[in-house]
Amino acid sequence: MQYCKSDRDCFMRLMNICFCLTASFSIFLACNKVASQKNTNNESLVNKSSIESKGDIRAWIQPRVFGLTVGKSTLKDVRRRFGKPTWIGANQEKVFTDDAEDEILVQYFDRKVPEVYGTFGRVNLDIVIGKKSKILKVLGIYSEKAISKEDVISMYGGEYFEINGWESDCIEKDRVVGPTSRKLIYPILLAYPNKGISVSINDANYMVYIEYRGRCVKE
Repeated sequence: MQYCKSDRDCFMRLMNICFCLTASFSIFLACNKVASQKNTNNESLVNKSSIESKGDIRAWIQPRVFGLTVGKSTLKDVRRRFGKPTWIGANQEKVFTDDAEDEILVQYFDRKVPEVYGTFGRVNLDIVIGKKSKILKVLGIYSEKAISKEDVISMYGGEYFEINGWESDCIEKDRVVGPTSRKLIYPILLAYPNKGISVSINDANYMVYIEYRGRCVKE
């Protein structure tokens, strides 16, 4: 042990110790903040953004995602959130065929969206807007990463309805919750009406895309 040579020497040593302790504490707080932000970014999108329904799980809700509410937000809100679209034009494959209003397709390619980057990586967005109303009707996400069916169920829960991709996801009361015993033709859909979500699954049991919608699609 080395003893202080003078009062000034003791004071300087004490100041150095205090400085080291302060720096260490600051680093500790910074690391905790980074870890907390990382965990937040990697949270399931549905836990962060969707509105949960407390009623009938077969009833569709208007989900909220990326700060937008499907069925309420407008094209102006979409542009404010994501900026200038990569492409915008008439939607040739109309989603809601029972609706007299024509649709506009707004596309954003290869986007890094903070809310889902940890889970999906970079994404392509297909956004359907009412031509006259300018209301957001559908927000579709195509993931850069391979997301398995098991991953989807882990993220969004077991209260889904498994149906053929060509079937209506207006769920009837006799439809069973979870895996079905029916023979399905791929691609299939996992419908989560009470989360406003429909997920397309291919024959390799991986997600093709996920759609946020405020209502079901009739056949």
